[in-house]
Amino acid sequence: EDRQLTEHSSEQKMNNMTTTGPNNQESNSAPVQQTNNQKIDTVETISAGDSNSSLDCHAEGVGNKFKKIVFCKKPATAGERKKTEKERKARQMRRLRKWLTPKNAVVALHELHGPGMSEFTIKTIGQETKAEIVINNIKYEATAPNKTLAKAKASEQALRDMAIAEMAKAQQAEARNAATAMDCESIDYLADNVPMMHLASFALYKLFSEWQNEGFDVPAIKAPKPKAPASTEVVQNSLAPKVTKTIADLPSDAAQRHPTALLAYMRPQIPYEDQGFLGNDSESKIFVASITVDGTVFEGQGRSKKLARKAAASRACSELFGVVFDASVLD
Repeated sequence: EDRQLTEHSSEQKMNNMTTTGPNNQESNSAPVQQTNNQKIDTVETISAGDSNSSLDCHAEGVGNKFKKIVFCKKPATAGERKKTEKERKARQMRRLRKWLTPKNAVVALHELHGPGMSEFTIKTIGQETKAEIVINNIKYEATAPNKTLAKAKASEQALRDMAIAEMAKAQQAEARNAATAMDCESIDYLADNVPMMHLASFALYKLFSEWQNEGFDVPAIKAPKPKAPASTEVVQNSLAPKVTKTIADLPSDAAQRHPTALLAYMRPQIPYEDQGFLGNDSESKIFVASITVDGTVFEGQGRSKKLARKAAASRACSELFGVVFDASVLD
């Protein structure tokens, strides 16, 4: 009898466990569903079918039924999307401004060619300076009134030839791949091999230099120094004190140069001051500009600010350096 009672109690416990199992499962699943319902308020629910439908996992066994819920972010509002787009464009512009720093021809050539670039050979021919450099087994040379300009001209020649050569290769690759619908390869070749960033930086430098030579105040943007080791001669020249140019330093074509460009060469980094204009009528308005050179103020007048600065620079060059400009320059 004791054995039968023990077996009966064991069977009764098993039945109770079997009976309460689904209930426990349902009761345990309630908080999960409540939690999911709370998350659905803040995220979007995605399922293969209806949101209340269920999917069978392997369709066998007990407890393999579950509800498939995929959480993702709610679509942003129009205002949020507009703000995000503005921030993305602002980051792109900051990155672009960092890449497109104005650089002179020497710096751009150093960065493009790399550390293995050969040094310049400087020769003095009378009052002119000649700079020579070998790039890709091609010798480039240029002559200018000073060493800096000569090196800049030779570097510009090397940049020009390198860029045109790579563009020609890219055009040939595009022509070969035109019939095989592989234009992406030619585009990739153009992006990877043509030094567009270096050319753009140099183009900005030339543009700003032209504006400055015309008498406009351009914010000074210092280009980064080339990574290639500088020669001893360059280091010594950078440490040497600056010497003010005299009449002996005038270029041979001073009479044919633009007055503002000549004055910027002889006395660089001197700003002009706009003194307003004379007359009230727009047709007869005369602008006045002045510049202070070596402690002396020179004024000029013209129908525009540019012409007024040109007249002031012409007076300064004539009185300080004795330059007599050609009539074609002053017209």
